Amino acid sequence: MTLAVKLAVPWDQSNQPHTVRAALLTEDGEPVDLGAGPVQASGNVEVGRPPGVKPGTPLDVPMVLPFGFLAFKPGGYVWELEVDNEPVARTPFRVMPGPPPGMPVPPGYTPPPQEP
Repeated sequence: MTLAVKLAVPWDQSNQPHTVRAALLTEDGEPVDLGAGPVQASGNVEVGRPPGVKPGTPLDVPMVLPFGFLAFKPGGYVWELEVDNEPVARTPFRVMPGPPPGMPVPPGYTPPPQEP
């Protein structure tokens, strides 16, 4: 799974560092841990004011956050994005169970790992 993010940094907040954190939560708001700790990424960004941009214009910061293979259980999840410890975006999604036994499997479908 890869998360694509585009921040719009306000003009008056450019030229200063900002802490960004993306975290995967359950639909109940609990951090998702798939065995190696919470699924999250964090770091700092700083965007400068390019020459010729009209004062007051928000400055875009595109980011791509690769998380690799995530074996989800069926249910509801939310990607939450924070900037400077303040939530700025939430994107919910649902993971549906795989097809029942004997049903044709769509091309490219990979079943989730079986629990012991």
